[in-house]
Amino acid sequence: MSLEDDMAHIRRGYEEGWSAGNFAPVDEFLAPNTVLHAPIQPEPIVGREGVKDLMMKLRTGLPDLKITIEEMFGQDDTLLVRYTARGTHLGDFMGIPPSGRTVVLDEIEVHKLANGQIQEMWLEFDAASLLLQLGVLPPGGIPRPVLWAVGLLQGLRGTRANGRSA
Repeated sequence: MSLEDDMAHIRRGYEEGWSAGNFAPVDEFLAPNTVLHAPIQPEPIVGREGVKDLMMKLRTGLPDLKITIEEMFGQDDTLLVRYTARGTHLGDFMGIPPSGRTVVLDEIEVHKLANGQIQEMWLEFDAASLLLQLGVLPPGGIPRPVLWAVGLLQGLRGTRANGRSA
């Protein structure tokens, strides 16, 4: 598959999978043992079923979730996708009760591809902005204890990623 074919294939996955809530294309564009690294997960998600589970949780909390791809480019076996995610918080979202608030996030994903499928992906977005938009964090800043806890968790995550235990 050419890079252009891969990009069209992955775009379809975003449009039909994430935006339309149709999980069937996931099996086509994700490798069976795909790995997803996400800031909202303490450990990587491994496998299609784990990614589908995350997709269902997101769509439960944000049932009108829409993904707008702003930019997509790649080289060799690496693809970068920059997109905007929009949705209304109408259901439980990872333990946060519905607020009725609209959420808008700018996100970036980097994909490693092989045989037309995503083998590994890294998702990055501003998690603090998400929590502010959901009303979990107060406007005007993040309380120091929260910053301390986030720093601690990031430190633990970093030591595990480097093969050391905390």
